[in-house]
Amino acid sequence: MCISKYENILKEIDKEGLVKFTQELIRIRSVYNPDKEGSNEEEVAHFVAERLKNMGWKVFVEEVMPGRPNVIAVLKGNQKG
Repeated sequence: MCISKYENILKEIDKEGLVKFTQELIRIRSVYNPDKEGSNEEEVAHFVAERLKNMGWKVFVEEVMPGRPNVIAVLKGNQKG
């Protein structure tokens, strides 16, 4: 990737929005403990999935184990590949 493309990408990043998203994300209890209700990864996965959906991504949430879902997101581009 040439430097000008890299610089253009960096200009598009919403730094304040990224910090806010990260702050919201780390406030969610996500340490896995199967013996303690409300301390799993489910809430954080749904938070991320919802954010991606709002950004136009096609999102799938697959629960691989109880309370431990994976988030899979696809963003269709306008070019091949």
